[in-house]
Amino acid sequence: MEQWVSDGRDIVRNRGLSLIPAEAEDLGFTIDMSGGLRGLLMKKPATTSLPATITGEDALPKEDGDGVEVAKKKEYPVQYAECEIRYTYTDTEGNIVDVHCEIPMMKNPNPNPEAGGRDAEVVCHEELSKLLSTTTLDVIAGAGQVTQGMDEAILQTARGETTEWWLDPAFAFRENGFRSKLGSILADAPVHLTLTMVDFTNPMSSYERLVKGEEVKNVANGLFKEYMAVAAESGSHDPNLESFKEGLRAYHRGLTMIRKRYSFIPKPNPDPSDPEEPSPEEQLLKDTALRAVLLNNLATMHYTVGNYTLADSFVTRALQVSPKYDKALFRRALLLIHHQHNFQQASLLLNKMLEDGIGDAAVLSGKLLEIKSLKAAYEVKSKNNAKGMFKGVGENSM
Repeated sequence: MEQWVSDGRDIVRNRGLSLIPAEAEDLGFTIDMSGGLRGLLMKKPATTSLPATITGEDALPKEDGDGVEVAKKKEYPVQYAECEIRYTYTDTEGNIVDVHCEIPMMKNPNPNPEAGGRDAEVVCHEELSKLLSTTTLDVIAGAGQVTQGMDEAILQTARGETTEWWLDPAFAFRENGFRSKLGSILADAPVHLTLTMVDFTNPMSSYERLVKGEEVKNVANGLFKEYMAVAAESGSHDPNLESFKEGLRAYHRGLTMIRKRYSFIPKPNPDPSDPEEPSPEEQLLKDTALRAVLLNNLATMHYTVGNYTLADSFVTRALQVSPKYDKALFRRALLLIHHQHNFQQASLLLNKMLEDGIGDAAVLSGKLLEIKSLKAAYEVKSKNNAKGMFKGVGENSM
């Protein structure tokens, strides 16, 4: 895999022999996943009694048209799937040397005086036994977060399944070996791996991300409407209300879902029965529209509570994505009016929208008329403020 400086296969090939115990095949490790090099041997998978990760009708055996029970199709993770796993590494003597959870320690009831305090703590095996069956480790498949052998084993282990492996050191800890609170693996020593795939989430295609992003946007819209209803009833806008904060978080989740920029990702292992996804060009148009809406809705939320600087920042980003998005242009005009008091620039922007046929002409015309009265009121207020500032200056001067 590209995450490793050198492929274990090359190391075994150059070495000329495998360091996996000779009796491995006699014990059932007959599936060679290293291309005949005996570098990565797999035993026939055996399903474990895991807590159910599939519920409802999907958990029930299926029957075909003749009433014959049909086994549920196995599901495997793909590259970069988010996996929840359990594992144990065992040395050639059968001693567990590493596991998927933190190693709980306890005070040694019988320390050796000659150890100089080095054995003050020992492994709490009772607590460890509980953790082994109740905890999982989160791993990204094929991302180089674990040994090469485990990375490849993960991709060959179905949901709810346990697999066993022998790893040549080239696929495990190589010349570095490994040491933990449980024990150690010597340099260039093979290791036995037991791996359980508790659950996983395969990476989504770019279109699946768009669909999820749209769903999150709708949730955020509902939260914002809920906040606006409370604000209307109370007569004030409070950014500390939970519906407001949750709405902001939801819009940000939507942006996270579709990532920083669009890139086409085909659906991994598509089922022939799945509906055809839109073309990359169609997806790009959908991404642009959704991204602009999410950014502008964030601007609207911040504008509502008077966070004009943040509102202006999100409007700017929305217009960078979609320069002719009518709601973002209109939000920019409102910021020019109420935040910057730049009535002339706001009028130019609204007139330009009318000329280009962007937005609701009646709304734009109404706002242009409103600008005239707002400008007049602002000028009167500014003159009064100026008079107040200089009132009495002449009287107090020498």
